[in-house]
Amino acid sequence: QFVVNFARSLNIPNIMYIPLLLSSLILYAKTVPTQDKSLKSMKIKINAEKLNEFEQWIGYLAVNYPPQIKYDIIGKIPNWIIVIELELNSLLTWCEYHNVICFADVDKQNMFIQTCHDLVPKIPMEKLAKQDC
Repeated sequence: QFVVNFARSLNIPNIMYIPLLLSSLILYAKTVPTQDKSLKSMKIKINAEKLNEFEQWIGYLAVNYPPQIKYDIIGKIPNWIIVIELELNSLLTWCEYHNVICFADVDKQNMFIQTCHDLVPKIPMEKLAKQDC
């Protein structure tokens, strides 16, 4: 199984959440489907409070880097962790499409940079100026 674990116990900073999700998806698209035909899907374990960010990320990819990846919540411990499984056919279609369109690593880097630019929380410049003093 290909499982991405963002459990609360790992203390992953908010600013790293989207970049890690996307880099995991790019790694899956680049390597796993071609190497292991018996792999069923990609599962993601996230903190319950991160579900909105996950849905925003999936929606962003559907609009900016289609086709849409469908998913199901397959496990849930209220107020703690959610397990999401990306639907295999839509995931493999996305992977195949983006391995053809984004065949060069520079294309994947551009996807990564643009997505992070649009979705990663921004640090206000005023806050940075106060820290420099």
